[in-house]
Amino acid sequence: MQTILYPVAYGISVVGLILWYRYQDDDTKSRWARMLFVAGFVSYLLTLIWADIPLSTKFFTGFRDLVILALVNWFFQFLKPKNRIFWSVLLLGFVVFQIFAVRQMRVRLATKNTQTEIPVDPNGEWLVELESNADLDLFKLRLKGLAVLRRAFHPKDINATSLDDFYIVDVLKDTPQERQKVKDIISASADVKWLEPNERISLWPEPSQTVRPFSQKINVNDPDVDKQWAMSALSMNAYYDFLRKQSIKAQKKAVVAILDTGVDAKHEDLKDNFQSTEIRSNNDPVGHGTHCAGIAGAVTNNHVGIASLDIRQFYKVTSIKVLNANGMGTQETIIDGILKAADAGVDVLSMSLGGRADKRKQKAYMKAVNYANKKGAIVVVAAGNENRNANTVTPANVPGVITVTAVDSTLTRALFSNYVNDLDMGIAAPGVGIYSTIPDNQYTSFNGTSMATPFVAGLLGLMKSLQPKLTTKQAYEILQESGKTTRNPSETGKFIQPKKAIELLKN
Repeated sequence: MQTILYPVAYGISVVGLILWYRYQDDDTKSRWARMLFVAGFVSYLLTLIWADIPLSTKFFTGFRDLVILALVNWFFQFLKPKNRIFWSVLLLGFVVFQIFAVRQMRVRLATKNTQTEIPVDPNGEWLVELESNADLDLFKLRLKGLAVLRRAFHPKDINATSLDDFYIVDVLKDTPQERQKVKDIISASADVKWLEPNERISLWPEPSQTVRPFSQKINVNDPDVDKQWAMSALSMNAYYDFLRKQSIKAQKKAVVAILDTGVDAKHEDLKDNFQSTEIRSNNDPVGHGTHCAGIAGAVTNNHVGIASLDIRQFYKVTSIKVLNANGMGTQETIIDGILKAADAGVDVLSMSLGGRADKRKQKAYMKAVNYANKKGAIVVVAAGNENRNANTVTPANVPGVITVTAVDSTLTRALFSNYVNDLDMGIAAPGVGIYSTIPDNQYTSFNGTSMATPFVAGLLGLMKSLQPKLTTKQAYEILQESGKTTRNPSETGKFIQPKKAIELLKN
C-alpha cells in the first residue's frame, strides 16, 4: 500500500503547491489549491514516517523530496506568465509522472511479492499443533493418501512446554494445489490448535566490506591477534587486565552452544575449549559454525591462532548441528536444536542464521525460546544481512531473544546489517572483516551479523559463569547500560563493552 500512496501523495502535493502559487491572487482557487497541497503533503509525510526503511534513509528521502518540490515550484513560477506553455508542461509532467509511478509501483510490488515468498520444507510443509486429547489415528485417516504425519519435537521436560503436541505434515505431492488442499483439511479439524508453515532457514550471506587496520597491541600471546581489529574496539586489554588482577571466581563452567553447520571439534585453537554434546555435530562441512565458535571461545593466550573473551576458561563451547552441508535448515531443525541445547543444560545459545518469515505465525519458535529460558538459557540471534528491519526475519524477531547487529571499526552500522529499531532487545558487536577459525586448523575473515552474534554469546557465557541464574532480561539490561553508543544507536543498540559489563554484573 505504501508503494502506491508514496508517489500519488507526493504528486498531489507538487501539483497543489504549483497551483497554490499560481492562483495566489484568486482567493477561491488559491484556497482549493492549498487544500489539495496540504492533503497530499500530509499523506506523503505519513507514508514516509511509516515506511519500512531506516530513520537515516527517511531523513535523506524527505530532504531530497523537499528540494525537488521547491525546484519544481520555482520552475513553474518562471512559466507562470506563459499560460499555454505552463499548462502544456504541467499536463505533460503529470502524465509522465503517472507513467513513471505506475512502472515503479509494478517493479516494487513484484519485488515485494518475490521477497515475501517464504520457502517451506518440501519434506514437511506444515507444523501443526494438535489438542492434547486429539484422536491421532482419526487425524491421520483424514490425511490418508495426501500427507504423512510425524511428531516434530521431543523435549525431555514435557511439563515445561506443549511442543510435544506439534507434528510435521509432509504433503505427498508437493504442488501448490495439494498443499492448499491439505491445509484446508487441517484447518477444518477440531483437533487442530495451531497451524504454521515449516519455513526454510539458511546462513546469512557474508557480504564483502573492507576494514580499517588498527595498530594497538593486545596483551595476549596469540600470534594472529593483530588481525582481530575487534579486540581494540572491545577494549580487550582493559578486559584482560581486569580478569587477571581481580580475584573473580566462576560459580560454574558455563556452556555456549553454536547452533549452526557444526564445529570442527579438532581445530587446534578450539579443541581445548570444546565440549561435545553429540558426535554428529563435531564436524563442519561448511566452515560457518567453526568460524562462529572461534569468535565465541577460541583458546586465548595459548601461542596458537586467535584470541577470544575466555582468557581464563570460564566457559566452554559446544555444537548443535541444525543446518546441512548446504547451509540450509528448517523451522523444525532449528527448534529441535534449541530444545536439544536446553535439555543439555547449555547456558547460552548462539544462532547465526535466519530467514524472512510471517511474524504472526511463530508460535513454535516462541515456545522453543520460552522453553530454553525456563531451563536457564539465554538465546542470542543474528539480526540478518539484508539492510532491512529485523522484525521481518526469524528467529531475530522472536520475543525473548537478544538480537545482534553488526558494526564496522568506526562503530557505524554495517552496510548489510539489518536494524533493530522495532525489537525489544537489540545489541551491537563487531561484524566486518572478522578473523576467526575455519576447519582443518585454518583461519579467515568473514563479514556479517553471523560474526557479531558469537561476540555477544561469548560475553554472556562468561557472565553466566559468574552468575548462573542471570536471566535474559537482566543480561540485556547490563549489556545496554555498559555498552558504548554507536553512530546509529536506534538502529543497532549499544556496542558491547566486556569489561564494563563484568564490572556492572559484579556490582
